[in-house]
Amino acid sequence: MTDFKTKYPVNLWKDHGIYTDDYIKLINSHWLKFLPPHPTSHYILGLLYIVIVVFGCSGNSLVIFMYFKCKSLQTPANMLIINLAVSDFIMLAKASIFIYNSYYLGPALGKLGCQICGFLGGLTGTVSIMTLAAISLDRYYVIVRPLKATVKTTKQRARIWIALIWIFGFLFSIVPVLDLGYSRYVSEGYLTSCSFDYLSNDDGDKKFILVFFMAAWCIPFTIILYCYIKILMAVWVTSEIVTSRVGQQEEKRKTDIRLGYMVIGALMLWFVSWTPYAVVALLGVFDLKEYISPLGSMIPALFCKTASCTDPWFYAITHPRFKKELMKLLTKSKTSELVRNDGMQKGWVRSHLDKNGSITFENHFKTVYNSKKKTIFVLESGDKNFHCRQSTFDRKTESINETEIKFPGCVANEEKYKFMLSS
Repeated sequence: MTDFKTKYPVNLWKDHGIYTDDYIKLINSHWLKFLPPHPTSHYILGLLYIVIVVFGCSGNSLVIFMYFKCKSLQTPANMLIINLAVSDFIMLAKASIFIYNSYYLGPALGKLGCQICGFLGGLTGTVSIMTLAAISLDRYYVIVRPLKATVKTTKQRARIWIALIWIFGFLFSIVPVLDLGYSRYVSEGYLTSCSFDYLSNDDGDKKFILVFFMAAWCIPFTIILYCYIKILMAVWVTSEIVTSRVGQQEEKRKTDIRLGYMVIGALMLWFVSWTPYAVVALLGVFDLKEYISPLGSMIPALFCKTASCTDPWFYAITHPRFKKELMKLLTKSKTSELVRNDGMQKGWVRSHLDKNGSITFENHFKTVYNSKKKTIFVLESGDKNFHCRQSTFDRKTESINETEIKFPGCVANEEKYKFMLSS
């Protein structure tokens, strides 16, 4: 302990954190064999984490906000994607503990900070991989087995999946906190972050790590791999067959396939980000500690955070529906669409509600004879009856036609107007 206090700025931790000398006993002796990292290394890592946290939390917050703001995004499949965004947000938010420690060059927040950091990291990491497994199953049944209604993802089933995922992650991540003799959360690498003690020589700790690795990595990844191989096979077969489907069914299928590709990309990103860290943990479990250095453990941990940072941007950029709704929010579009008339090509529609309670719709369109027209519909309610006055200007013939239709018995109601404008 005396040698440790000589090498590391312990007094700095005591002055600005909740560090105690007893915490040294919890640190694995493997990390104490190395000289303290240069302060510049701490500051660089801290700066990188700040960038990742800012972009990642902003992106995940945007995706979550759009989901609750836009009803069209509130589908069962998107419930799973939002669950992933929530998990990623929490993972990045807890990185503030690492940033604080990096600024003070060590575990300034002591055991409490380590327990919080380790628990949230284990919980969100497990939830992320299990959520990706659930998403892959949903995509598998939508694309490969679309007619099997018994396994179709509904909102109720999505809620059950999400609840089970968080319970599953909680059970594994709480064990080290309770100190039941099966692993614990300890400082690693630069002593600024915490994780499972994968360097422990205790048999109970090693068994826990292996069971956790199998349950929260191998099994979910096997499910994911199987589902996406089947999805790719289905896509290839579809591309080779000239299909006769048209309309909404074909468009829906294309959307499902695009979403499948999007999730595959997110999966590969997650896999590349987490594989290095998994390798480091397995090296410790199998007593190959000589291949693990402080920097060698910190870089894989940094890769883990990049997945949580890039996932929301990946979804927002590539998901057509998210992209469409985002553009609507940015442009504050208040357009409303009329029903398509036979033989006409519908253009953009403008609508507004004036102070007298009248609703005006303007529609610019072309007929199949290429005759440009401008039609204005005004719904008036002065006498508690709907009047529809239609004024049509034909630029080709320069004629104006006006007609009026009265719908008696329809009581004017502002809420009805709002509903019509928003629908």
